[in-house]
Amino acid sequence: MAALARIRVDATEVERLSVDVARVLHYVELLFAVDVAGVEPLRQPPVVHQPLRVDEARDVLGERAVAVSAGAVDGLVRVPKVIG
Repeated sequence: MAALARIRVDATEVERLSVDVARVLHYVELLFAVDVAGVEPLRQPPVVHQPLRVDEARDVLGERAVAVSAGAVDGLVRVPKVIG
């Protein structure tokens, strides 16, 4: 499964993950064993689309919050780079 998901799994994790997957599959078997004869399917409630707000830049933190921030430089907050 790890190879299909393209994730690296250490040999020490294989045992723990095998137990976890076995538990999930056992739970699925329990769900399939439930007798649902005569039970009406649930109806999905109607989807209500909420109006979107205008996408415009605005002051979220406030100038004071930015000014006292440890990473503030020239009114901006410096954050670590997360995308290469």
